[in-house]
Amino acid sequence: MEETAVDASLVLSLRRMLSLIVALTLSGGAWGEEVTVGNTAFQRRVEEALKDFAALPRPLEYIAKSREIDMGDHVSWLELRGETRRFAEKYDVRVLAYALWPMMDAKKGDADAVIVMFGKIKQYDASPDKLTYRSYADQGNWARLRDSYIDACKIAYRQALGQPDWWYPHPVLFDRDTVLADSASNAAVRSRYIAEMQKALVDPKIRAENPLEVSSILMTLFALNATEAAETFVDYMFYDWRAAHDYRLLEGDFGSPTNGLPGRPHSFYQVQVPCTLYLPRLGESCVPFVIKRFADGTPEERSVEIGGGALPAFAVYYFVLLHYTEAKAVDAITAYEHLHPELSARQLDALNEIVVAIEKKKYRSDRFLLSDDTVTRGWAPSATNSPSAR
Repeated sequence: MEETAVDASLVLSLRRMLSLIVALTLSGGAWGEEVTVGNTAFQRRVEEALKDFAALPRPLEYIAKSREIDMGDHVSWLELRGETRRFAEKYDVRVLAYALWPMMDAKKGDADAVIVMFGKIKQYDASPDKLTYRSYADQGNWARLRDSYIDACKIAYRQALGQPDWWYPHPVLFDRDTVLADSASNAAVRSRYIAEMQKALVDPKIRAENPLEVSSILMTLFALNATEAAETFVDYMFYDWRAAHDYRLLEGDFGSPTNGLPGRPHSFYQVQVPCTLYLPRLGESCVPFVIKRFADGTPEERSVEIGGGALPAFAVYYFVLLHYTEAKAVDAITAYEHLHPELSARQLDALNEIVVAIEKKKYRSDRFLLSDDTVTRGWAPSATNSPSAR
């Protein structure tokens, strides 16, 4: 079948779109000839796959098949042929995910991307209908089957890559391995990387649109032991990258992590936020920044009701993981208050809530008694070393 004028236009459109995807997804900028962010073998492989995909002859070569499996239930699947099959065999599942996933949500090229990805992974769709799509000009039943095929394709690729159901191939601004390798022997390059990563995190869009990259950048800054980026960690102190926004309590979040849904990522005791994941391990140099952020907490952040940010509870765990005793934590807060007489009544109230939570042994359980560490055991509710009230 010859390529129609519409198909030729689609291929041109795809090539332009792929160029944009490469530019936005795979490059993070460079400083002269010293550093090129994102210039890794994997990313070059993704770029190569994008170019090869755009160059594939249209219509793609495949055969749609369907069969009954049990009592009237059917499955359908795609078998790739010719150049389309050779393209799919050339690249592994991870490369194809990063190269073609963005097109599944695009208005043009989504069918071609799904056909290749579906055929590559030999995924079955729970439908008796055979896909009849041929080209952008002859879409067959694609409009009706589109949603089920895309959903099944995403599920299959997440499973194949061992990823949870919220995963997506995120735009990579900074390749962690490259940053760490380049920074290991060059302090100036390390400083520039840190500054660029901090600059990227200032963009409010990254919180909602690219949470996996937020997590990656924070992890990289931590691996660099970037204590000079303490304020950046504090800015993201309560950011739950799995939810793409600051943590908010759901019903049952303060229950035992062994109850309810196994491995529930949103549970207060399992959530991964910088307040407990990174800041304690960056040491005491960050304490003034952290206490200031505690003092600046909004009423919503301070609330320990459903929908609140549970700030007092996070504060308790921050000091536990910092390896402070209860008394030392209270002393640190008191010292900060004395050093900053300009604190408002609201800020003082916020800090006092934390002190009360420490003194009354809130938001923790006697599981701390199982620890081999004396300081950690002292935070258990049954321990008798609570600091005296101010």
